[in-house]
Amino acid sequence: MNNEVINAFSISFPSKLRFWALHCTINALPSYLIAVVWLGLWPVAHAHWAMLAAVITFVIGYAVLTSCVPVLREGRNLLQEP
Repeated sequence: MNNEVINAFSISFPSKLRFWALHCTINALPSYLIAVVWLGLWPVAHAHWAMLAAVITFVIGYAVLTSCVPVLREGRNLLQEP
């Protein structure tokens, strides 16, 4: 990747990370509550860690993918040399 792509990514990544952290957490909250309260997984510690890891994975994945969108809209290949 060239410096232009890296600069564009580094500028948009923090705001995308905040955006997706908020939205993924809000969307995961009902599932978390169902698993903990209704299914009775409250005492199971690894269930909490697994759900947290899943949310973190989605947040990072969405932030990376949406940070690359402006570069992809320009019709350039991310791995293309300048």
